Amino acid sequence: MTKDLIRKYIWLIDTINTAGWSGISLKEISAKWERNDRLSGGEEYPRRSFHNHVAAVRELFGIEIACHKNTNSYYIANSGDLKDSSGFKGWLLDALSLNSQLEESSQLKDRILLEEIPSGKEFLPTVLEAMRDGKMLTFSYKPF
Repeated sequence: MTKDLIRKYIWLIDTINTAGWSGISLKEISAKWERNDRLSGGEEYPRRSFHNHVAAVRELFGIEIACHKNTNSYYIANSGDLKDSSGFKGWLLDALSLNSQLEESSQLKDRILLEEIPSGKEFLPTVLEAMRDGKMLTFSYKPF
């Protein structure tokens, strides 16, 4: 899977999620798509590609994009999973969405400074392995 496809999926999730419960029509999504030259190359968003992306988002991220039948507007059906910042899906979407937005605004990169946030990623594999194997871990805490 290419980086461009992942970027498109994240853009779609972010666009629909930003619209909220009321949703966003395919026409509005397509207009936003066309304005994003980096993703679209200035071309329209084909209906078939949209539906393929919706299916891929469901399969890869477990995010359900649904349609209000009365208004033909799309929304995130399981948006609660995304709003829970302590949950994996919310964290993943936040990280990927932020990265995507920064890449789209690369001309501003010298004006934006991000602080490194401790993530625990260096210890996570060890902790997960210990949990799977039923082993006990001991931690020592030292404040910053």
